[in-house]
Amino acid sequence: MSRRYAEKKDLETAAEWPTGIYLRLSREDGNDESYSIANQRRWLLDYIAGHEDLKLHKIYVDDGVSGTSEDERAGFRELLEDIYSGKINCVLVKDLSRPFRNSADQTRFLEETRVRYNVRFISTRLPFIDTYRHPETLNMLSIGFQGMMNENHCRETSLKVRDVFDVKRKKGQFIGAFAPYGYGKDPDDRNHLVIDPEAAEVVREIFRWYCKGLSKEGITRRLNGLGYPSPAEYKRRKGLKYQNPHDKYHSSLWTQRTVYEILRNQMYLGHMVQGKQKVRSYKVHERVSLPEDDWYVVKDTHEPVIDGETFRTVQRLLQKNTRTPPRQGELHLLSGFVFCADCQKTMHRKTSKELAYYCCRTNRQSKDGCTPHSIREQRLCGVILKAVQMQVDLADGLAGLVEEAGRASKPDCRQDRLQALLNQGAEELEKRKGYLKSLYTDMKDGLLSRTEYLDYKSSFESEVDALQKEISRLKEEGAVCEREPARDDSRLERFKRTRQLQTLDRDILAELVNKVYVHANGRVEIQFRFRDPYEQILGLEHGG
Repeated sequence: MSRRYAEKKDLETAAEWPTGIYLRLSREDGNDESYSIANQRRWLLDYIAGHEDLKLHKIYVDDGVSGTSEDERAGFRELLEDIYSGKINCVLVKDLSRPFRNSADQTRFLEETRVRYNVRFISTRLPFIDTYRHPETLNMLSIGFQGMMNENHCRETSLKVRDVFDVKRKKGQFIGAFAPYGYGKDPDDRNHLVIDPEAAEVVREIFRWYCKGLSKEGITRRLNGLGYPSPAEYKRRKGLKYQNPHDKYHSSLWTQRTVYEILRNQMYLGHMVQGKQKVRSYKVHERVSLPEDDWYVVKDTHEPVIDGETFRTVQRLLQKNTRTPPRQGELHLLSGFVFCADCQKTMHRKTSKELAYYCCRTNRQSKDGCTPHSIREQRLCGVILKAVQMQVDLADGLAGLVEEAGRASKPDCRQDRLQALLNQGAEELEKRKGYLKSLYTDMKDGLLSRTEYLDYKSSFESEVDALQKEISRLKEEGAVCEREPARDDSRLERFKRTRQLQTLDRDILAELVNKVYVHANGRVEIQFRFRDPYEQILGLEHGG
C-alpha cells in the first residue's frame, strides 16, 4: 500500500474535521486591506460555512508579526501545540504566505509535520491546496515556486525596511515601537519623543538616590516599597501592548537590571541612541549586541530628563568597584574610592567593635602579597573633607585671578586693571599663609599626621611660589594680548556651592575626587578629578 493511500485512508476515518484557522498580518503588509485580519477571518469563516465537514475549533492570530519570526508567533506556536495534542487535525489558511515565508519551513510542515500527525491542510488561494480532497495538489510545481517567491519577497522586504530604518536612525528619528520609560511618543510626530512627567520624575529620583549613595539594590527595594510600577507594568497600565523580553511572568516589580539600564541610558540626556542590537538575518531573528562605536547617536533630539553633570557623576559612580553588604541598601560613603598605594587594589572596609576602618585586601589574602595598610574611616573622612574644603576655597579664589588675567591680556587692558590683579594676588598669598597656620593646628589636634602636614605644607609653599611667578609674568606681559583661557564656568559655580561644605557625600566625592590612596605609613594621597585652567596658571599637579 502506498504511503499516500495509507495517509488518505487514515484521514477518512474522521467524520468531521476539528479545524484551526490561522490568521497573520505582518508589519510589512502595511495597509493592504486584502491581508487585514478582518478580511482573512471573514474569507475563511465563509469557506468553513460552505463545507459541512469542517468544524471550527479555534482561530489563531498573529497580528503585526513577521512570517519569518517563528519564535515571536505565539498564535502559530499555539496552533502547532494543538496539532501535537490532537485537538485539531485540519489547518485552514488564506494562502501559503500566511503560515510560511520560508520555503524550508513550508516543506517541513507539508512533508513532515502534516504527515506525522495526519493533518489536513487547506490553502484557499492560488495555489489552491486541499491535502484530503485533492492530494495531487501537493505535487504541483507552483507550490514550491510559491514558497521560493514568498521567501524572496521576505528577503527583499527585510532589506528595504532595514535601509529605511537606518536613514531614520541617522536623522535622529525614533523608530522603536515603545518610547523609553520617562518619555512618550509625540502625538504630532511619532518619530519624536516628549517627556512623560509622571515617569520622568521617577527617573530623576533614581538618579538622585544613586548620587546620594543608595545602591542599585537599595533603589530597587525603595521603588517597590513605594509601590511604583515597573516600566513594563507602567506601559501596560497605559494601554500599551508591551512585553519585557526578560520578564516572562509579567511582574509589576522593579529589578536591579532595570535600575542599572536606566542609570546607563544616554537617552535621558536628550540624545537619540539607537542600533544597539541587530538581528542576524531575515531568517534568524536572534539579536546580537553591537559595540558602542556602531550605535547611531544623534545629540539634542528631544528634551532631556537628566542634566549632563548628574549623568556624568552617575557614570563615574557606576565604574567604582563597590559591593553592598547583605540586607543593606545603601553604599558606604567611601566605597570604590579608597585604594592601597602599593598594590593599587581597592581597600576593604571592616568593622570592629563599632569602629570602621579600611585595610588592604591583598594583604588580608596573602601576607606576602602586600604590606599592611589600614586607616580608621573617621580619620580618613576628616582628611578628605579638609582637603576638599581647601581645594574648593582655592579654586574659588583663583577663579577671580584667572578671570582678571584673561581680561588683562586683551588689547584694551589698562594699568588699573593690572593693579587690581596684583592686589588680589597679594590677598591670595595671605590666604595661603592662613592655611599654613591651620595645617599646624590640625596636626596638633591629631587630624593630620606629621607626614601629611609636611606634604600639605610643601604643596602650599609651591603654590605661593607659583603665584608670585605668575604675577611677575603678568607685570612683564601686561600689554600682550592673549585669548582668554577656556573655563568651565559651570564647574566653578558648583565649587562655589560647596564652599561651606561641612560633611561629605558620594555626590561631592564623585564630582571632585578620583581616587584616595593610603600608604603603609598612614599617609593619605588624594587624586582630584579636576585639571583646569586654574591649575595650569599656577603650574600645579594635584595628587602627586
